[in-house]
Amino acid sequence: MFSVCMIVKNEEKFIKKCISSVLMFTDDIVVVDTGSTDRTKEIASELNVKLFDFIWIEDFSAARNFAASHARYDWVLVIDADEELVEIDVDAIKQFMQCIKNTGMVSLFEVCETPYLNQVIRFYNRKNCMYVNRIHEQLKLIDRTYSSPESKKIPIMFNHYGYSKEIVQSQNKIERNEKMLLEEIKLYPNDPMLYYYLGKTYSAWSKDFHKASAAYEKALVLSPNLGLTYTQNLIIEYGYSLINSGRYADALTLKKHMEALENNPYYRFMMAQVLQNNAQFIEAVDLFESCIGDPTPDFMGVTSYLSYYNIGVIFECVGMNDEAREYYQNCGDFEPAKKRLSII
Repeated sequence: MFSVCMIVKNEEKFIKKCISSVLMFTDDIVVVDTGSTDRTKEIASELNVKLFDFIWIEDFSAARNFAASHARYDWVLVIDADEELVEIDVDAIKQFMQCIKNTGMVSLFEVCETPYLNQVIRFYNRKNCMYVNRIHEQLKLIDRTYSSPESKKIPIMFNHYGYSKEIVQSQNKIERNEKMLLEEIKLYPNDPMLYYYLGKTYSAWSKDFHKASAAYEKALVLSPNLGLTYTQNLIIEYGYSLINSGRYADALTLKKHMEALENNPYYRFMMAQVLQNNAQFIEAVDLFESCIGDPTPDFMGVTSYLSYYNIGVIFECVGMNDEAREYYQNCGDFEPAKKRLSII
């Protein structure tokens, strides 16, 4: 059996859905409130949870470790109040728990303006690991090295709703996270994850793509290991920040990672857009075509209508309207494609 641990503050909009999604899989849910002023605690108290208060000291790791200390079981699944458990293979998880040194990487589908699939370590044994870093906390081994544990992907998936534009702005997450990340970088100037999350703060929330590019570039210099999932996401998001800041030629340098990331359709799609913006249309079409039908789980349309649409745009730009119509017609109900079909 495992415990579910969560820290919350002013999450009355999401917390009931979140807790309800995990109730059938565990009899131990720990909710740590860090200062809610809405009905969060009231709603949580009506459900089958253990509720604790924690004075906020601007340290997410301290709150996470406090929650784990009140868990009934050593195995802990971390979930945030603005998330919902949508998939879990209980039998596989039981097998995974046979080794105390295992740490599990779950899938996190970000439901926001530009949806994407992320992978984060959320399942661990508290005798083996603890959280460090005040923001964008990370699990480290409880030993003299405090190094990062090796992790394995496990069959657990969450939907994450808290990064939608409306929620982020209403909770002042942009200013809070930027301030905390910059303070953390002063303490740990060589931690690539901090620069990565700083870049995400700038690109996804404040739309300052010049600052985002600088942060992503620093993170990539510090973390060149392309075998890490977050490094691959970093390269993809770095590419989009360069595109959005008009640095099309600079983005071409990311083509050097093609051999290492050729099996990642999200990378191929990003590079196709880079090539498209540099008027390298033939190569761009080839890469978009390579994305169509890719078996990788896709919640964004990269392996279907978005690739069809971009190929259609390229054909239309070079005057091949019949071919453009054919690709637009493959986009289904995608509104931009329907609009182009009504014009050409």
